[in-house]
Amino acid sequence: MKIGTLALARALGATALGATAIAVQAQDTLSPADRWAQVAACAAQGNPERRHACVDGILRAAGVLDPVREQAQQRAEFGRTERDLREPETPAPVPVPVAPPVTVAAPPPPPPAPPVPERIDSISTTIAAARVGNNGRLLVATAEATVWRQLDGEAFRVAPSPGTAFAVQRGALGSYICTVGRSNSFRCARVD
Repeated sequence: MKIGTLALARALGATALGATAIAVQAQDTLSPADRWAQVAACAAQGNPERRHACVDGILRAAGVLDPVREQAQQRAEFGRTERDLREPETPAPVPVPVAPPVTVAAPPPPPPAPPVPERIDSISTTIAAARVGNNGRLLVATAEATVWRQLDGEAFRVAPSPGTAFAVQRGALGSYICTVGRSNSFRCARVD
């Protein structure tokens, strides 16, 4: 994505999140203190993954995290490395004075959260554009505007035409296997 398009996508996502939060506040039966008590209870989890899952469960129950949106996010980030997904470093936040804790009655248990979407292990799409480099390796832009580069495998002489089936699946040790058409498979990496 270009920087302008990425900024627009983030702005639209933030607008949708704000609208969702307003709608949830209208339907939410828990007070902010009760919701905070649920989040604070997540701090007792032993490791970061469980703590994160606990908070996500509360957000799903409140209607802020939508499984359909989570699945779309996974699809958009499929093939990116941890380094690609890291946010730019920001300065440490200025500490805010905290009022003394207020004793609050135990909050009601959270309602059952919607199911966590399954992890995406493959995508199927079509080729929007493709070209063959001087080394015979293929560079493919998909219909979803992701770009994949061939790392090894048989050299291509002619680039596949737009509309040709294209699939990517997770391979061993963090690698990805791209398939053009029905049988041309090769190891690849996402480059956008």
